Amino acid sequence: MDALREQIAEFQRVEEGLRAGRVQAAHLRWILMGTSCLGLGLGSGIFLALFTRRHVEELGSKLLQRRGTMDCYSGQHWARRL
Repeated sequence: MDALREQIAEFQRVEEGLRAGRVQAAHLRWILMGTSCLGLGLGSGIFLALFTRRHVEELGSKLLQRRGTMDCYSGQHWARRL
């Protein structure tokens, strides 16, 4: 009977060790997944911000160039009307 109890106790110790290892591995995978998602999200946000900023600046410079030519035309237009 004591031998059987010893075998059961040994089995339980091994199971506890395996369970602790699986829990630790799952915890590390969860941290890795969260970190990678956070990094990917921040990287994508920075990329989009820089990409959008560049395009907005290009659009603004094009609009300013057009505005300069449009002001010239609008001045001529109003001069003809007067």
